[in-house]
Amino acid sequence: MYRTVVMKYQPKAKEMAASLEKLANDMEAVGMQLVTFSVTESSKAIAVFQGSDEAVKTYDAMQEEKALARQQKMEKHREDAREWHKQMKEEARKKKKEKKLVRGLKEKSDNKKDKTTD
Repeated sequence: MYRTVVMKYQPKAKEMAASLEKLANDMEAVGMQLVTFSVTESSKAIAVFQGSDEAVKTYDAMQEEKALARQQKMEKHREDAREWHKQMKEEARKKKKEKKLVRGLKEKSDNKKDKTTD
């Protein structure tokens, strides 16, 4: 059974070679061998691997686990961002309230000074 993997954009040849080597080693670890690869004009690579049905299923399961982990990480990041945004809004509200209170106290003290000077 064959599995085709498209590697993301890699603008530098050294990065591309390192990524392809890592991918080939990872695939070999699950029992898949690199058959051929091609580098596109848009600096992406397409690699074709061959292995047993079991090796392909193992690879697919690993990819699903990675995707799930990325999704969970992104969701946590979104939650953290929402919480941070909430905190910033609350702090801004408190500062605005404090400024209003200080302004009100200042106006009261100015009014008292005006009354005593009259």
